Amino acid sequence: MIHISKGQQGLIVLFLFFSLYGNANATEAFKDFSELDIEQLLNTTVYSPSKHAQRIAESPNAIYVITAEDIKRSGAVALPDLFRMVPGIDVVNAYGRTFGVSARGFNERMARRMLVLIDGRDIYTSLSGGVFWEDEQVFLEDIERIEIIRGPGATLWGANAVNGVINIITKDPEQYDEQIISSKAGSRGFREGVFRYSGRLSDRLSLNVTGGYNQDDGELHTNDFQEVPKVASRMKYRLSDGSVLQFFTLWSKTQRGYPLTVFTPKVDSKADVQDSQMLTWEKQLAPESELKILAFRSYYRVEPHHNALKIREQEYTGELQHSFQLATRNHIIWGLQYHRTQLESNCNRDKYNYDTTSNFFVQDTLHLTNTLQLVAGVQYEHNSFTGGGFSPRVCFMYEPVHNHHLRLS
Repeated sequence: MIHISKGQQGLIVLFLFFSLYGNANATEAFKDFSELDIEQLLNTTVYSPSKHAQRIAESPNAIYVITAEDIKRSGAVALPDLFRMVPGIDVVNAYGRTFGVSARGFNERMARRMLVLIDGRDIYTSLSGGVFWEDEQVFLEDIERIEIIRGPGATLWGANAVNGVINIITKDPEQYDEQIISSKAGSRGFREGVFRYSGRLSDRLSLNVTGGYNQDDGELHTNDFQEVPKVASRMKYRLSDGSVLQFFTLWSKTQRGYPLTVFTPKVDSKADVQDSQMLTWEKQLAPESELKILAFRSYYRVEPHHNALKIREQEYTGELQHSFQLATRNHIIWGLQYHRTQLESNCNRDKYNYDTTSNFFVQDTLHLTNTLQLVAGVQYEHNSFTGGGFSPRVCFMYEPVHNHHLRLS
């Protein structure tokens, strides 16, 4: 741990009021919502409710969007704190940076029914089905927007999306020309430094790289300090056929203390190491037709300083998704996914070290009339432990007056 004097703390607090920006020229798709009128707000494009771009007014789910400007103005230093501004989202802080996030009151430390995604990659751990929010898998400076669905989303997103979906979408390096160095400091010995580069390297190639380090001494007389170095990158390349290839990487190591309890009497600290790589390919086949392929690999390791909980987890996932227009009134999206997990833990039996999940989904948005549309879909998911099951969905949306919608689902 690093200790600083009160004088040094004062200098750091003064340094809070500025950051060094080499260049920050962003062509942002999502601007400050406070500058938009009602018509513009309802025409805002979202992706998560139907897995394709649509107006927020036409979303079959209750959805809330947090923009980059919202994040900047919030003053939050931890990702879960952002969700406190979202109606219907419950955030619990157990200790230090240890959080639980879920929708409509169904919350717990390892909430298993709220799916969390970063650029389409889920970040839950297979050991409990929840998310280790304290491991900080994304920089706040990298986020373009966060789309939060309140309510069931299992038909498109799978079994973990019973209570909702949090989809974190990072900035596109094609749209952001930024070179940023920033610093933050605050109470409980918190300090953070971040650098970020984003921009075009050529007509076809663009790149962003973000790295940083933060440290938090935690509460007084408790053992909940945290130190996190991490780095993330995103590369985008446009192929000659018009398709887009993207490669995402992340590495971090979270060193943190454990408040001593009857459950962890000999554990004073542990290190969580994670790295992930994701490759995506997208092609626009027609104005209303798109094909996407995604593959990712993630690795997660917990290293306690004593003989306590140990985890070594590797995940491999492949996805295919296709959306298209059928006639003039139907928009259909279908896809399939295969997910394999290898988990080694001293609290897990050897025969449960492997888990495979495969699913297939299809959803149709049918415009019955100019003011009434039907959204119907189903997903079949098979798990090597629990077997198979269906997740159906039916939703009617009625627009009695322009930009006023009634939803029954």
